[in-house]
Amino acid sequence: MFFEQTLVEFQLNEVDPKILRAIMKICAMLTCLGLLATDTLLAQGMGGAMGGGRGGGMGGGRGGSERLVMPNIARETMILSMPEGWRAAQPVSGEEKMDIYIFPEGQSSADWTETLRQEAYLTTVGMQSAERVYELRTASDGESCSNFTSEILEQEPENGYSMIVWRQSCQPSEDLFFSSLHKAVLGNDGLYILNKIWKYEPSNRIWRRWENYFEDVYVCDPVRTEHSCRLVRPAPGNAAGGRGQ
Repeated sequence: MFFEQTLVEFQLNEVDPKILRAIMKICAMLTCLGLLATDTLLAQGMGGAMGGGRGGGMGGGRGGSERLVMPNIARETMILSMPEGWRAAQPVSGEEKMDIYIFPEGQSSADWTETLRQEAYLTTVGMQSAERVYELRTASDGESCSNFTSEILEQEPENGYSMIVWRQSCQPSEDLFFSSLHKAVLGNDGLYILNKIWKYEPSNRIWRRWENYFEDVYVCDPVRTEHSCRLVRPAPGNAAGGRGQ
């Protein structure tokens, strides 16, 4: 089973680029969109093509003998496998953006220690590269966290798109701590960001599992050969949930 971000397949509206840049700046300044704001939103009750870099075309990702399936999409979309036992909550949508939260079994918007958050902007919000998303987010988070660290894990074209993966930790207060893994892909039609967020410090093994999971997450466009879609493996059971060592 794979999860397709088809909920964000909307027609691109004509919006003033200055307004879009302002929207992105505001989103960054709200601080820890994948961190602090998550608690707020959830509390409100959301209830390489060829030569395109790693992950493009029909190849890419890790090896394996699992049954593969082809994403059934009509336009540019972020593709990811739904980890077994995880469920998507009701999407939180706005005029220019949609958020989808995914929780492991036994957790919900009212009570959680880890979550996956998909962000889909319906335009590129004035960004020229995925790296710029990283710069805005980490600058804002760094100002709001008394203890903050970030590290870029990967930064290279993926399936013909600008892409960056980073991890960070943030302690905004004495009794609140977040660890997170992020992947931003700048598409032609929109901006796609996946965030894995913990309210604790994961073990090294958990970090590695989720980093492997993020490798298989990619953006493709069935109508552009330079961003072609590829077969997708169903995610392994509980891809990285829990506090394993």
